Amino acid sequence: MMHIQSSFAIFAISLFIQLPAFAAEALCAHPLVDSAAPAHFSRLARLQMALEYGAAGIDIRKIELHPVDRDVVRVDAIVQVTKVEAGNPASFWITGWLSRCQGTLIVRGNTWLADGRLVTPRFTVQQIPGRGLVLGKDDAPLHVIAFVDSRCPHCHRLIGYARELLKKGALRIEFRQVAYLETAIEAIKDGRLYETELFNTRPGALGVEDYLDMVGELNSTLEIDAHAPDYEKALALIQTNTNTAHDVLHVSAVPAVLVLDKKSTGEYRLTGLNEMNRIFQPDL
Repeated sequence: MMHIQSSFAIFAISLFIQLPAFAAEALCAHPLVDSAAPAHFSRLARLQMALEYGAAGIDIRKIELHPVDRDVVRVDAIVQVTKVEAGNPASFWITGWLSRCQGTLIVRGNTWLADGRLVTPRFTVQQIPGRGLVLGKDDAPLHVIAFVDSRCPHCHRLIGYARELLKKGALRIEFRQVAYLETAIEAIKDGRLYETELFNTRPGALGVEDYLDMVGELNSTLEIDAHAPDYEKALALIQTNTNTAHDVLHVSAVPAVLVLDKKSTGEYRLTGLNEMNRIFQPDL
Protein backbone atom coordinates (compact mmCIF):
# COMPACT_ATOMS: atom_id res chain seq x y z
CA MET A 1 0.00 0.00 0.00
CA MET A 2 1.10 3.62 -0.64
CA HIS A 3 1.90 5.80 2.33
CA ILE A 4 2.00 9.44 1.20
CA GLN A 5 2.51 10.76 4.69
CA SER A 6 5.86 9.01 5.20
CA SER A 7 7.48 10.55 2.13
CA PHE A 8 6.20 13.98 3.12
CA ALA A 9 7.55 13.65 6.65
CA ILE A 10 10.96 12.46 5.45
CA PHE A 11 11.10 15.46 3.13
CA ALA A 12 10.15 17.79 5.99
CA ILE A 13 12.78 16.29 8.29
CA SER A 14 15.42 16.56 5.56
CA LEU A 15 14.68 20.26 5.24
CA PHE A 16 15.06 20.68 8.97
CA ILE A 17 18.38 18.82 8.96
CA GLN A 18 19.75 21.26 6.40
CA LEU A 19 19.04 24.33 8.53
CA PRO A 20 22.09 26.12 9.97
CA ALA A 21 22.98 25.28 13.55
CA PHE A 22 21.81 28.64 14.91
CA ALA A 23 18.40 28.19 13.21
CA ALA A 24 17.99 24.70 14.64
CA GLU A 25 18.69 26.01 18.13
CA ALA A 26 16.20 28.82 17.65
CA LEU A 27 13.46 26.48 16.46
CA CYS A 28 14.17 23.77 19.02
CA ALA A 29 14.65 25.30 22.45
CA HIS A 30 13.82 22.04 24.26
CA PRO A 31 14.96 19.03 22.21
CA LEU A 32 14.04 15.51 23.28
CA VAL A 33 16.93 14.16 25.39
CA ASP A 34 18.17 10.58 25.09
CA SER A 35 16.82 9.63 28.51
CA ALA A 36 13.29 10.60 27.46
CA ALA A 37 13.45 9.18 23.92
CA PRO A 38 12.67 5.50 24.72
CA ALA A 39 9.42 6.30 26.54
CA HIS A 40 8.42 8.78 23.84
CA PHE A 41 9.12 6.21 21.11
CA SER A 42 7.27 3.50 23.00
CA ARG A 43 4.16 5.67 23.40
CA LEU A 44 3.93 6.50 19.70
CA ALA A 45 4.97 3.05 18.47
CA ARG A 46 2.20 1.53 20.58
CA LEU A 47 -0.32 3.62 18.65
CA GLN A 48 0.95 2.14 15.40
CA MET A 49 0.90 -1.38 16.78
CA ALA A 50 -2.65 -0.85 18.04
CA LEU A 51 -3.72 -0.03 14.48
CA GLU A 52 -2.13 -3.22 13.25
CA TYR A 53 -2.87 -5.70 16.03
CA GLY A 54 -5.42 -4.16 18.38
CA ALA A 55 -4.82 -2.29 21.60
CA ALA A 56 -4.30 -5.25 23.96
CA GLY A 57 -1.20 -7.37 24.54
CA ILE A 58 1.49 -5.07 23.13
CA ASP A 59 4.94 -5.02 24.74
CA ILE A 60 7.79 -2.88 23.37
CA ARG A 61 11.26 -3.62 24.75
CA LYS A 62 15.00 -3.58 24.00
CA ILE A 63 14.76 -0.05 22.62
CA GLU A 64 18.03 1.01 20.99
CA LEU A 65 18.88 4.58 19.95
CA HIS A 66 21.15 5.24 16.96
CA PRO A 67 21.67 8.98 16.36
CA VAL A 68 21.78 9.95 12.71
CA ASP A 69 22.56 13.62 13.35
CA ARG A 70 21.67 16.26 15.94
CA ASP A 71 17.93 15.92 15.23
CA VAL A 72 17.13 12.50 13.74
CA VAL A 73 17.51 9.27 15.73
CA ARG A 74 16.98 5.80 14.33
CA VAL A 75 15.24 3.66 16.94
CA ASP A 76 15.20 -0.14 16.89
CA ALA A 77 13.02 -2.15 19.24
CA ILE A 78 11.42 -5.52 19.73
CA VAL A 79 7.64 -5.69 19.75
CA GLN A 80 5.79 -8.59 21.31
CA VAL A 81 2.14 -8.96 20.40
CA THR A 82 -0.10 -11.33 22.34
CA LYS A 83 -3.60 -12.14 21.15
CA VAL A 84 -5.57 -14.51 23.36
CA GLU A 85 -7.43 -16.04 20.40
CA ALA A 86 -4.20 -16.80 18.53
CA GLY A 87 -2.34 -18.45 21.40
CA ASN A 88 1.42 -17.90 21.48
CA PRO A 89 2.82 -14.34 21.35
CA ALA A 90 4.68 -13.12 18.28
CA SER A 91 7.87 -11.05 18.49
CA PHE A 92 9.54 -8.98 15.78
CA TRP A 93 11.87 -6.01 15.31
CA ILE A 94 10.61 -2.60 14.27
CA THR A 95 12.59 0.46 13.21
CA GLY A 96 11.44 4.05 13.56
CA TRP A 97 12.85 7.51 12.79
CA LEU A 98 12.44 9.98 15.63
CA SER A 99 12.91 13.76 15.50
CA ARG A 100 14.44 15.12 18.71
CA CYS A 101 13.10 18.60 18.02
CA GLN A 102 9.59 17.92 16.76
CA GLY A 103 8.98 14.63 18.56
CA THR A 104 7.55 13.10 15.40
CA LEU A 105 8.01 9.40 14.68
CA ILE A 106 7.97 7.64 11.31
CA VAL A 107 7.32 3.94 11.83
CA ARG A 108 5.95 1.18 9.58
CA GLY A 109 5.17 3.75 6.87
CA ASN A 110 3.10 6.04 9.11
CA THR A 111 3.99 9.37 10.67
CA TRP A 112 2.90 10.16 14.23
CA LEU A 113 3.07 13.64 15.72
CA ALA A 114 4.36 14.14 19.26
CA ASP A 115 0.79 14.51 20.59
CA GLY A 116 -0.27 11.14 19.16
CA ARG A 117 -2.04 12.31 16.02
CA LEU A 118 -1.61 10.20 12.89
CA VAL A 119 -0.54 12.22 9.86
CA THR A 120 -2.25 10.58 6.90
CA PRO A 121 -4.46 11.68 4.00
CA ARG A 122 -8.15 11.56 4.82
CA PHE A 123 -10.99 11.74 2.34
CA THR A 124 -14.69 12.44 2.48
CA VAL A 125 -16.96 10.43 0.19
CA GLN A 126 -17.24 13.50 -2.02
CA GLN A 127 -13.46 13.45 -2.53
CA ILE A 128 -13.38 9.86 -3.76
CA PRO A 129 -15.47 9.74 -6.96
CA GLY A 130 -17.39 6.57 -7.74
CA ARG A 131 -19.64 4.26 -5.79
CA GLY A 132 -20.43 0.65 -5.15
CA LEU A 133 -22.88 -1.77 -3.61
CA VAL A 134 -23.43 -1.53 0.14
CA LEU A 135 -23.94 -4.24 2.74
CA GLY A 136 -24.51 -3.79 6.48
CA LYS A 137 -26.43 -1.45 8.74
CA ASP A 138 -25.73 2.25 9.12
CA ASP A 139 -25.31 1.81 12.88
CA ALA A 140 -22.57 -0.83 12.52
CA PRO A 141 -19.47 0.10 14.56
CA LEU A 142 -17.13 -0.16 11.56
CA HIS A 143 -17.69 1.54 8.20
CA VAL A 144 -15.35 0.79 5.29
CA ILE A 145 -15.08 1.25 1.54
CA ALA A 146 -13.32 -1.60 -0.26
CA PHE A 147 -11.95 -1.40 -3.80
CA VAL A 148 -11.99 -4.93 -5.24
CA ASP A 149 -11.13 -6.61 -8.52
CA SER A 150 -12.94 -9.70 -9.77
CA ARG A 151 -9.65 -11.39 -10.76
CA CYS A 152 -7.96 -10.77 -7.40
CA PRO A 153 -7.83 -13.80 -5.03
CA HIS A 154 -7.01 -11.54 -2.06
CA CYS A 155 -10.18 -9.57 -2.79
CA HIS A 156 -12.19 -12.79 -2.73
CA ARG A 157 -10.82 -13.63 0.71
CA LEU A 158 -11.65 -10.14 1.94
CA ILE A 159 -15.21 -10.54 0.66
CA GLY A 160 -15.49 -13.83 2.55
CA TYR A 161 -14.23 -12.29 5.79
CA ALA A 162 -16.53 -9.31 5.33
CA ARG A 163 -19.55 -11.58 4.98
CA GLU A 164 -18.77 -13.19 8.35
CA LEU A 165 -18.51 -9.77 10.03
CA LEU A 166 -21.77 -8.70 8.37
CA LYS A 167 -23.56 -11.66 9.92
CA LYS A 168 -22.46 -10.37 13.33
CA GLY A 169 -23.62 -6.83 12.59
CA ALA A 170 -20.07 -5.57 13.02
CA LEU A 171 -19.58 -4.00 9.61
CA ARG A 172 -21.02 -1.70 6.98
CA ILE A 173 -19.07 -2.04 3.74
CA GLU A 174 -19.28 -0.52 0.29
CA PHE A 175 -17.75 -2.68 -2.44
CA ARG A 176 -16.40 -0.64 -5.34
CA GLN A 177 -15.41 -2.73 -8.34
CA VAL A 178 -12.25 -1.72 -10.19
CA ALA A 179 -10.36 -3.04 -13.22
CA TYR A 180 -6.78 -3.50 -12.06
CA LEU A 181 -6.12 -6.98 -13.40
CA GLU A 182 -8.31 -6.87 -16.49
CA THR A 183 -10.11 -4.40 -18.71
CA ALA A 184 -13.27 -2.62 -17.63
CA ILE A 185 -15.21 -4.65 -20.20
CA GLU A 186 -13.90 -7.90 -18.69
CA ALA A 187 -14.65 -6.58 -15.19
CA ILE A 188 -18.27 -5.82 -16.03
CA LYS A 189 -18.61 -9.26 -17.55
CA ASP A 190 -17.32 -10.88 -14.37
CA GLY A 191 -19.56 -8.92 -12.00
CA ARG A 192 -22.48 -8.02 -14.29
CA LEU A 193 -22.62 -4.72 -12.46
CA TYR A 194 -25.18 -3.25 -14.85
CA GLU A 195 -27.69 -5.94 -13.80
CA THR A 196 -27.49 -5.06 -10.09
CA GLU A 197 -29.77 -3.02 -7.86
CA LEU A 198 -27.17 -0.26 -8.02
CA PHE A 199 -28.57 0.71 -11.43
CA ASN A 200 -32.12 -0.55 -11.52
CA THR A 201 -34.94 -1.76 -9.32
CA ARG A 202 -36.74 -3.89 -11.88
CA PRO A 203 -37.72 -7.44 -10.88
CA GLY A 204 -34.84 -9.86 -11.27
CA ALA A 205 -32.08 -7.31 -10.67
CA LEU A 206 -29.05 -8.79 -8.94
CA GLY A 207 -28.79 -8.06 -5.22
CA VAL A 208 -25.51 -7.41 -3.45
CA GLU A 209 -25.04 -11.04 -2.45
CA ASP A 210 -25.69 -12.22 -6.00
CA TYR A 211 -23.23 -9.66 -7.29
CA LEU A 212 -20.52 -10.77 -4.84
CA ASP A 213 -21.07 -14.38 -5.90
CA MET A 214 -20.43 -13.31 -9.49
CA VAL A 215 -17.32 -11.30 -8.59
CA GLY A 216 -16.02 -14.22 -6.55
CA GLU A 217 -15.87 -16.57 -9.55
CA LEU A 218 -12.62 -14.96 -10.85
CA ASN A 219 -13.98 -14.70 -14.38
CA SER A 220 -17.19 -15.36 -16.24
CA THR A 221 -17.88 -17.14 -19.51
CA LEU A 222 -21.52 -16.03 -19.64
CA GLU A 223 -22.67 -13.81 -22.48
CA ILE A 224 -23.47 -10.20 -21.62
CA ASP A 225 -25.88 -7.74 -23.21
CA ALA A 226 -23.75 -4.78 -24.23
CA HIS A 227 -26.93 -3.05 -25.44
CA ALA A 228 -28.66 -3.22 -22.06
CA PRO A 229 -29.92 0.18 -20.82
CA ASP A 230 -27.44 0.41 -17.93
CA TYR A 231 -24.43 -1.27 -19.52
CA GLU A 232 -22.58 1.91 -20.51
CA LYS A 233 -23.31 3.54 -17.13
CA ALA A 234 -21.89 0.54 -15.28
CA LEU A 235 -18.86 0.46 -17.56
CA ALA A 236 -18.23 4.14 -16.85
CA LEU A 237 -18.61 3.55 -13.10
CA ILE A 238 -15.97 0.80 -13.09
CA GLN A 239 -13.62 3.13 -14.92
CA THR A 240 -14.37 5.94 -12.46
CA ASN A 241 -13.68 3.65 -9.49
CA THR A 242 -10.43 2.54 -11.12
CA ASN A 243 -9.33 6.11 -11.78
CA THR A 244 -10.13 7.06 -8.18
CA ALA A 245 -8.02 4.21 -6.83
CA HIS A 246 -5.13 5.11 -9.15
CA ASP A 247 -5.18 8.89 -9.20
CA VAL A 248 -6.80 9.97 -5.92
CA LEU A 249 -5.78 7.22 -3.49
CA HIS A 250 -2.60 6.27 -5.38
CA VAL A 251 -3.29 2.60 -4.78
CA SER A 252 -0.92 0.20 -6.52
CA ALA A 253 -2.66 -3.05 -5.57
CA VAL A 254 -6.05 -4.35 -4.48
CA PRO A 255 -7.87 -4.92 -2.25
CA ALA A 256 -7.65 -1.36 -0.99
CA VAL A 257 -9.65 -0.49 2.10
CA LEU A 258 -10.68 2.89 3.46
CA VAL A 259 -11.91 2.97 7.04
CA LEU A 260 -14.14 5.68 8.49
CA ASP A 261 -11.63 7.43 10.74
CA LYS A 262 -13.55 10.52 11.85
CA LYS A 263 -17.30 10.02 12.07
CA SER A 264 -17.88 13.66 12.98
CA THR A 265 -16.49 14.82 9.63
CA GLY A 266 -17.17 11.69 7.58
CA GLU A 267 -13.48 11.26 6.77
CA TYR A 268 -11.98 7.98 5.59
CA ARG A 269 -8.31 6.95 5.51
CA LEU A 270 -6.47 4.12 3.80
CA THR A 271 -5.49 1.13 5.90
CA GLY A 272 -2.18 -0.70 5.75
CA LEU A 273 -1.95 -4.46 5.17
CA ASN A 274 -1.59 -5.40 8.86
CA GLU A 275 -4.46 -3.15 9.90
CA MET A 276 -6.59 -4.58 7.11
CA ASN A 277 -5.89 -8.08 8.37
CA ARG A 278 -6.86 -7.09 11.92
CA ILE A 279 -10.12 -5.50 10.76
CA PHE A 280 -11.29 -8.44 8.67
CA GLN A 281 -9.77 -11.29 10.69
CA PRO A 282 -10.24 -10.14 14.31
CA ASP A 283 -10.13 -13.69 15.67
CA LEU A 284 -6.68 -14.49 14.28
